[in-house]
This record gives sequence, C-alpha cells and structure tokens, in this order.
Amino acid sequence: MKETNIATASLPQQCRPAVKELLKEIYGYTDFRDFEVYNDLSSGKDKLKISQGQLIEEVIEESEKSMKTDSVYNFLLTAPTGAGKSLLFQLPAIYLGQEYKLLTIVISPLKALIVDQVENLRDLGYEKVSYASSDLSPEEKNEAYRQVREGETDLFYLSPELLLAYDIKHFIRQVFACRHNALLEFCSRFHN
Repeated sequence: MKETNIATASLPQQCRPAVKELLKEIYGYTDFRDFEVYNDLSSGKDKLKISQGQLIEEVIEESEKSMKTDSVYNFLLTAPTGAGKSLLFQLPAIYLGQEYKLLTIVISPLKALIVDQVENLRDLGYEKVSYASSDLSPEEKNEAYRQVREGETDLFYLSPELLLAYDIKHFIRQVFACRHNALLEFCSRFHN
C-alpha cells in the first residue's frame, strides 16, 4: 500500500452518475458538499477544496482496483462533526454492494453511533444495513450474521470488542465461504 498526500494524488474530478443517482435516491441530496482540507501540514497550512464526490469516487475506484491488484491507496480524512464523513463510506458501500455484491464492514467504537447510523439508513429506505455489538443477545447477533452471509446486508457495522470474539472469527470465515466475492473494507471511526 502506498501513502501519498492529496496534492500529489490524482483524485477523480467527479463522481460517476450512478453514485449521484444513489445520493438523490437514498439521501435526497442533489449534490455533494465540499471540504476544505490542509494539503500537507508538515509543510504549511495551505488548503485545498475537495468534494465529497471526489473522495467517494476515489474510494470506489480503489475498491474496484483492489479486486485486481494489491496496489491501492489509503487516505485519512479528519473533519468536524456534521461535515458529512459518514457519507464517504456509506455511499461507496451501497454502490459496491449493488454493483458487485460486495460487503463493507465498518468498525466503530461508539455503539450509540452504530445504532443511530443503521436506523437513519433504514429510515431513508435502505434496508441492506445491519450491525453487531456486545449489547446484542446471541440470537440478535446470529440473525445479523445470517443476513450478511446470505447477502441481505451490504453495509455491516461492528463494534471492535467483537473482533476478539470466537464467533466473529468464525463468522468472517463463513462470510468468505458464502460470499466468496466479498470485499471487506475496514473503516475505523474514532471520535473525541
């Protein structure tokens, strides 16, 4: 994996039309927000303006590239609460799930945020989202795992303590067996 800063990376100029259609269909937005970000803090405080659409397209393109090669770019974005960061992994997850039947796993230490995001997506009419955390009963976790295995979930939120549990390791092996074409993207979300 290569590391680069935004100034030297070649971000797409715009997001593909199918993703903009999903933005409108699911979220009700006609356009993406812009972010003002620092170009390279180690060399000064010069800023760049980039669109959520550019970042979303970059995530999708790198995910598509990862199906063919191990050489992909990673990027880290920090932005304030309410800036629209969740859209940067939710919309690619929805698109990649519809287009390629891929699974995106989001690891988040904030269980209330997990529940809130899952409920918000369901309220918007997107049903292929679920979660598992230590707060769920074994039956509820097993149902969430079943939904993922059977392709009923494309966006799966997971609390980090479950990564150490036997059942999640067994579950991930099952996902690869049942959804052998699944792509697992780990998007860590840490808030202060």
